[in-house]
Amino acid sequence: MRYQATKTCWLLCYDTVPNHIGKLDPGQWVASSAPNIEQFDTEEEALARAIELGYEPDESELDT
Repeated sequence: MRYQATKTCWLLCYDTVPNHIGKLDPGQWVASSAPNIEQFDTEEEALARAIELGYEPDESELDT
């Protein structure tokens, strides 16, 4: 699957578990073998969804 950003966004690519969380700026694109790509406006939203899907973030990824 291929996705091109039209605005700054965060993407979550996953199959049964998250394989990639990343930021894209306008004009950038990502290709993934993951069948699902979800777009979010903020890193926090993307991380929250990834956690729902079973992702276990490193402590440095969490706001304390």
